[in-house]
Amino acid sequence: MNTACTCGSTEPHTVARRRAADGTRVALWSDGSVSGPLGYALDGVPMRRPRSAESHDRAMRAGWLFLGEVGLYDADELGLLYAACERVARAGGAPGDARAAFAALTAPALPTPKWEVYRTDRDGKPTLRWWRLPRLFWPGLVVMDHCGHEAGPRYRVCRVAAHEQGTARFTGMAFANQADLAAYLAEVRS
Repeated sequence: MNTACTCGSTEPHTVARRRAADGTRVALWSDGSVSGPLGYALDGVPMRRPRSAESHDRAMRAGWLFLGEVGLYDADELGLLYAACERVARAGGAPGDARAAFAALTAPALPTPKWEVYRTDRDGKPTLRWWRLPRLFWPGLVVMDHCGHEAGPRYRVCRVAAHEQGTARFTGMAFANQADLAAYLAEVRS
């Protein structure tokens, strides 16, 4: 598809250049593709060659979002950044949405919790539950969830010694939400 650029040319040419945080050079082309210098592909960034006017517009929106954000990221993050920008371009979002989409793609994921209720209120609703973390990655650790019934952070990481069944000692690490808990667990994963 030969779409005329705003300059009037129908041949693919560079319309903008930027540098990533580590100095990697990036170019946006009039046909919607994103590349390194001299048209070389960037690791993880697909070379788009749109065939319709709609896909060309979407590729250009993603490309401009990408170039707007590229200065904040290193070369090894550009593939995920471009994927985030494509998602945001499809949804008609803005640059802040691209940063949020990138954060969602790179956020550490917790394994699915298997909560065991330890204490309930008079209506049977849990007030304290615990989750024994997979011992392959977090040996001897459990997460106590106070279900919002106590002051302070909701999720508390505790250590259970093998010889002290049923006794959990608080490690000093407590979190208000599961996102912060997931980031901590990803950091201490063995």
